[in-house]
Amino acid sequence: SVFGIAVCIIAQAASAVVLSKHALAFLPALPGSAPARSVHLMCSYWSFMFAFAHAGLQVKSVVRRIGRTAPASRALLWSARIVVAAVSAFGAASFVQIGLPAYLTGQAQFAAGDPNVVFACARWASVAVLVAAAFHCLRKALESFHEPGDSNHLSPDSP
Repeated sequence: SVFGIAVCIIAQAASAVVLSKHALAFLPALPGSAPARSVHLMCSYWSFMFAFAHAGLQVKSVVRRIGRTAPASRALLWSARIVVAAVSAFGAASFVQIGLPAYLTGQAQFAAGDPNVVFACARWASVAVLVAAAFHCLRKALESFHEPGDSNHLSPDSP
């Protein structure tokens, strides 16, 4: 996820140089503004996805730290899971309604804004929760294959 974010940031910076006609007016005009616009737009959406994938992969360590300072009850834990599941369900619907597949694959050439800013922010936040939750669950699933007591598990100390 960090590598993906880095690649997207570099691609966005490079495409911004090609697209900029005002901030970098001292540079000669560079060809390729149409492909640069497409790369810039697509990388911005992929940066969003990679950032929240990374956040989802880090949830375990954050929860562990919080658990050390304030042990959570089972009811609180299940309440949080239910809220995340509900927000993720809204995020799945928002993912489609926003048209993210078209943006992520480069099929959309223009980013349209939603006139209802509060609802648009709620949609994007729910997609962020969906992506983070999906990667958190993926990490947990992969870790379950390699539990510490598992004979197939190779620890850093093993030969």
